[in-house]
Amino acid sequence: WIESLFFDDVLALTSKIKKRMSPHWKPVKMVPLGATRISFSKEDVLKHRKDIRLMYGINDDEVLIVYSGTLAKSRNCEIYLKVLSLLDQKIFKMIIIGSDVDRPNYVEELERQAKNLNISGNIFFTGRIPYQNVKRFLVASDIGICYIPPNGNIIHQPATKILEYLAAGLKVLANFTPANHVMLSGNPNAILTEATAHSMKNGVIELRGKSFENVPNGIESFYWSNLVKEVLIPFYLNILR
Repeated sequence: WIESLFFDDVLALTSKIKKRMSPHWKPVKMVPLGATRISFSKEDVLKHRKDIRLMYGINDDEVLIVYSGTLAKSRNCEIYLKVLSLLDQKIFKMIIIGSDVDRPNYVEELERQAKNLNISGNIFFTGRIPYQNVKRFLVASDIGICYIPPNGNIIHQPATKILEYLAAGLKVLANFTPANHVMLSGNPNAILTEATAHSMKNGVIELRGKSFENVPNGIESFYWSNLVKEVLIPFYLNILR
């Protein structure tokens, strides 16, 4: 908060963060994290789903859980392996997309942990891949999973991956945080759980039993194309005046 007082203009990610930056000598503008619109045709979605699942030997009737994002130490990505280990291995598979630039061998460490948990045949690690390819993996999946460590300021920040899951038309499982509650509360295709592997496992099972409801997901205002036009450009133009 004190550091922000030395700047001419300030942007905040959420209303909670905006509140934490008050009082301020100038109005703090809020601009949330955005997501890229996923604009595959229905035919492309079916093709990507078929191709990705064929690549990893995943049947169409198996439930594919996806995590996409950083594998930084602070994110406790080991919890995803624990969640999968608690699920029926004949039904559920998981793909982990991402890497940790500070720990280049971390994916190999996760692979060793998966072997120790007897899930190595059902979990797949892509490492870091181009974003256009990430979208192909998302639309090939059924459930997007997101764990946010329940401490620190990060609990007030919306997770970009959740927006991307919603944009890809996935069911979403996340642990409860103030930001996740704002984004997902009332969404019939999403479940918020406690920040434990057992609670998230139960959430996955519940989501599997729910039919996907084709309702507005409320993320139109979070697409970067809209944020740039409606928030960022006016913000920067105001600075130049």
